[in-house]
Amino acid sequence: MSLKYIRELASKITGAGESRIYIDPEYYDRLSTVISRQEVKKLIEDGIIKVKPKKGQVWKEEKIRKRRQRRGPGSKKGKRSKVRKEEYVLRVRGLRRFLRQLYDKGAMDSQTYRTLRLLIKSGTIRSKARIKSYLEQLKQRSS
Repeated sequence: MSLKYIRELASKITGAGESRIYIDPEYYDRLSTVISRQEVKKLIEDGIIKVKPKKGQVWKEEKIRKRRQRRGPGSKKGKRSKVRKEEYVLRVRGLRRFLRQLYDKGAMDSQTYRTLRLLIKSGTIRSKARIKSYLEQLKQRSS
């Protein structure tokens, strides 16, 4: 049997990757007679086939594991809404209605109106007070 197939079998048996399987070169002639999984298991037990230790960044795995541990319900802060889109839609509609009223009164020009609509859509402006302060800042800059 080929060494490649023996390596593949050993990796499946041990659960390690093929690159981590070490086959002792002194026993290559003995490996040509190996046919079954049981024989490969026996070679692993005898120490002819060994599993090399893991290389690499163990700290990364540790870091990921630690991050997962901190995701429980006890570490969540604030109100978690299940209807986030509905809240967004209600907020945006209200702000657009308010913005339209201001525009109809003549509090701003069409370019400012368009800009504010985009800011509302993006979530930069989330309240009526923010719209008012934005307009005040524009007035201060222009005067």
